[in-house]
Amino acid sequence: MDVRIEFERHRQQRGEGQRHYPAGMQRKAVAYLRARREHGASIEEVAREIGVTKGSLYRWQREPKQTRATQPALRPVQVMAALKPAAAIVVRGPRGILIEGLDIGGIAELLAKVST
Repeated sequence: MDVRIEFERHRQQRGEGQRHYPAGMQRKAVAYLRARREHGASIEEVAREIGVTKGSLYRWQREPKQTRATQPALRPVQVMAALKPAAAIVVRGPRGILIEGLDIGGIAELLAKVST
């Protein structure tokens, strides 16, 4: 199918105000641009022919859009040993006071406050 017709159909189907073109159409537009430029057409002429802005064509030819199919599926990871959970610290004070859930820093802070 002619790229110009495909772009026109896409514009008719998507409705006014929506400007997104799928990555496949962008690639076709860039291929069409390259073919037309070999015959002396300017980027402005090609943009008018297919009904997109020249800025879009510049961007599409510079930065090919990555799709899920082209993005790496696996990423490197580093496996680390699991941290051992800290032993539960329980502070029992006079007259039945029971303090639980503090880490060693919290206990040091508590002792510093009660000793003054």
